[in-house]
Amino acid sequence: MNLMTLTLYDTENQPAPGGALKGVAEWELDAEPDQLTLALIYFVESRADESPVLVDSHEWETPGRQGRQEFTFQLPQSPYSFKGKLMTLKWAVELTTAESNLFERCEFVLTPTGQEIQLSKV
Repeated sequence: MNLMTLTLYDTENQPAPGGALKGVAEWELDAEPDQLTLALIYFVESRADESPVLVDSHEWETPGRQGRQEFTFQLPQSPYSFKGKLMTLKWAVELTTAESNLFERCEFVLTPTGQEIQLSKV
């Protein structure tokens, strides 16, 4: 059974722009991967597609079939998370293997208030 999980620390508070995002990645895979990649991304969802932008990443060579790795990303000041009628900007940490389509995504909000900006209210 292939299992990957991402857990963000301090889930009661959303991370602040410019702050640190800390968490742990865990995996238990059927086959040993050559590499695992943990990526900090943001992406814009629209009716047409989803366009991810890579901000930072960590790569683990020969991580083993199972493991646990703590991580820290330094977050940028922007762009802020928002939701509108035609598009939405979301932030996430994503764990992937090079050999397959396996991935795990953990989304979070990045704004000064910790609340997603609602464009319909602006």
